[in-house]
Amino acid sequence: MAKHIEIPSEALQGNWIADQEQVDPFGSAAFCMEALSKLINGHDVWLHNPERKHLVLDSRPQHSASIFVATGGTSGMPRFARHTWGTMSAAVVGLQGVLGNEPIYSWCCLPIWHIAGWMQVIRAIQTNGDVVFGDYRDLADPQKDINLSGRLISLVPTQLHRLIFSDLAVSRLRKCRLILLGGAPLRDELAEVVRSVCLPVASTYGMTETAGALTLLPSDRFLAGENSVGTVLPHANLRLDKEMGTLSIRAKSMCLGYENLDFSSGEWFETSDLAEHTPEGNWRILGRLDRLVNTGGEKVNPVEVENAVRETTLAAGCLTMGIPHPDWGERLVAFCTPSTIDVIRLQKALQTKLTGAAIPKLIVPVDELPINEMGKPDLLKARAVLEQRD
Repeated sequence: MAKHIEIPSEALQGNWIADQEQVDPFGSAAFCMEALSKLINGHDVWLHNPERKHLVLDSRPQHSASIFVATGGTSGMPRFARHTWGTMSAAVVGLQGVLGNEPIYSWCCLPIWHIAGWMQVIRAIQTNGDVVFGDYRDLADPQKDINLSGRLISLVPTQLHRLIFSDLAVSRLRKCRLILLGGAPLRDELAEVVRSVCLPVASTYGMTETAGALTLLPSDRFLAGENSVGTVLPHANLRLDKEMGTLSIRAKSMCLGYENLDFSSGEWFETSDLAEHTPEGNWRILGRLDRLVNTGGEKVNPVEVENAVRETTLAAGCLTMGIPHPDWGERLVAFCTPSTIDVIRLQKALQTKLTGAAIPKLIVPVDELPINEMGKPDLLKARAVLEQRD
């Protein structure tokens, strides 16, 4: 058992829960209280899949209890980033460096076992703020009594896209202090709609390994038409590999490793995120190197295909993935919504916008794109959709 001295003991008083009288014993607040109790008593916490505890390296530092958070589960084989209260606190300090030092009040509608959900609790405890737990769909429900005034809310683009068509949800979101948007790219089309209704969106870039946001684009700059994830927060540094086009990270909030791998302190963490750095100092995320599809010996960036599909205006949404194939290596498959799209017409339109390997081998109409709860591609869901077709 690790000795633990970082977590405020008053965390167990529950002052960070906005409405202590209605704590569901099976809900997010109760889950967090149990996790905090373990941490304060020096025990490791696994926010998901605790049976993997036996894989932890015995060589890891034992001065502080660890918080293991699942990451990289799009293929169905997640790893667990090992954080401490210290690494997560560093992320809070970095965010406060931009937002100011006043308490942070949040309305949490992301899964608490994901970093973006869990960090809202850490922010509340560290800054003497509080958290309200809810379902993002509640924002469009007139039967729900919701007040977002002065609160941060974290959303992924998929959630925002669904809420933007509700006048009630939009009116509630306008009252937020800030809408932290991350987890997946914000499409230009959605960005324009969001600007048209004046929502205070702040685009961010971060990951589980960094305890959340590393960059932030202030909402006033977003509303003025800027499309980027902003500049680096005070606790982090980014650098660009000009040959590969990928980002590397060094941050005070960087995790100490994975459940079976220690990181060297202070080393750069190499990502698969393709990016560019503008002359003004802003960062743009262009896709992921590990999402490139190698089909028939040619590499295709799915983002370019998805953009081409949207430009046709024949599909509301698109997710392009490489599905393993015995002949092609990977078969380029475009999942498109809604399920009523005219596939033949879309195929003909794409032939005027794309060439060669970039033209999808298969277009699959679906009611919902095969993504996970954080809006990221889910290979297992994609395979299940294809199996139902066969």
